Amino acid sequence: MISVDEEPPRLIGRSILPAHDHEDANRTYTNHGWFGYADDSEIDRLGRPPSFWDGGNAVSELADTLQVDRPSNETGTSIGVVGFRIPGEDMHPEPEDLSEQFRHAAVKHFWPAISRGDLDVRVRTPDGDEEVANWDDAPGVRPFVECYSQLFEVETDELEGPGSVAKATVDITVPEENEGVLDAPDPEYETTVDLLIRQLNPTDTEEFDESDDRDLSRNRVARLRGAQMIVDYVDKSSVADRGDDFVAVLVCGEAQSPNGDTPTPEQRAVEKFLKRSEPTQHDDWQGSKNDYLKKHYRGTIVKEIAALEGERLERALAEVVQEDVESGDGVPDMDDVAPIMGGRTNDDESKGGGPVMDWEEEPGTWFDDGNWMFYGKGGPIDEDHGPWSVTITIDRLDVDESSSDSIPVQSVKPLSPGVGIVQNGDSVTLDVDESIHEIEFEGSSEKVVDGIGDVREAFEIGAITEARLDVSAEIETEDDS
Repeated sequence: MISVDEEPPRLIGRSILPAHDHEDANRTYTNHGWFGYADDSEIDRLGRPPSFWDGGNAVSELADTLQVDRPSNETGTSIGVVGFRIPGEDMHPEPEDLSEQFRHAAVKHFWPAISRGDLDVRVRTPDGDEEVANWDDAPGVRPFVECYSQLFEVETDELEGPGSVAKATVDITVPEENEGVLDAPDPEYETTVDLLIRQLNPTDTEEFDESDDRDLSRNRVARLRGAQMIVDYVDKSSVADRGDDFVAVLVCGEAQSPNGDTPTPEQRAVEKFLKRSEPTQHDDWQGSKNDYLKKHYRGTIVKEIAALEGERLERALAEVVQEDVESGDGVPDMDDVAPIMGGRTNDDESKGGGPVMDWEEEPGTWFDDGNWMFYGKGGPIDEDHGPWSVTITIDRLDVDESSSDSIPVQSVKPLSPGVGIVQNGDSVTLDVDESIHEIEFEGSSEKVVDGIGDVREAFEIGAITEARLDVSAEIETEDDS
């Protein structure tokens, strides 16, 4: 609550400097400092100088000088960073280079807000030149912008050629909110988020090359919610292996509602769920090891957050961009051929038993071009763990779905640094030290069959048998030592 003497705007200043003694006063300053008015009694009470509220327009005038004033007295926060530099880089970069980098970053991450007219980015250099950020500062966003512009226009779920846009959905279940934390908790919602997909044309490729930014490239999915800021760009090149090159935009939460319309309860629920999953830098949606998210929800959290990056997203993309597979041309929908290709995790090998692994992406396997492929991502539930390991085996299944023998693992590639690989006959063990809390891995079996034609028929006649990924984890704890 603001008192009579506390008239907005309010000016707060903070510094992070080396420890030093003030030249005119008997004070020592250590690193963090606060800008405010010199009132010894208030400094003693607060432990810092109190901030300024407007009085006689002094704060308004200073804010205007510092270019952090609020236009038209709008509510919000304006931030000015004095003496900005990127740690570890050039202490004195050229203003023109900094301006270019700022404009590129602004367009790359905020093009949804810019395209809707909600954001205008201007960069002024010391010589007085002012540049307005536009698509030329990051040409690779143009295919994404074209895709996003069709959110409320396109109705088809099929691509009709280069430059065309299709619309699909991705299922998500928002768990019920925790009534012990929130006064009016939301129930569970089963809903969908929107996925827009654009088939690339030659001009798109030229714009990617001009941007020279690996995020602004083919086969990427830009993800956003109601804040109209791109959370991240997810590489889904594997989906285009048997289909068209594309870009896609995953539109979630309140961003699914037309400008000016009231979001539905489901859209609001998704918005809150994803917002709470974001780290401080707002560059990911994290379900695993997210105590804040677990505090606010009851139910499946990790699986639903991971679905917007993993299997469900890939399935929705594949249904649009991948060509229909005819006999002899490729691999059919494996759910119709080998529906039990999922993984089995035996992760109870710590002392005392009980599950010990938190899988952000549940290990699973699928058949592709004569080999069984596999993938997984996860780490120990207990963050206070010692060295740990994951052993991967591909089981060959009999008709009664029991394991008969193992299919040798031919290769495994840890997608995380610092992981050792040990071959144990047909299995592979990934050794991980205690400093690593999560690993991501992918690999394949030895070739099961050469020269297959119709994969469905090969399964039916027994030329290929079904398989299951068996993943076990062993984790050392303090009790083990």
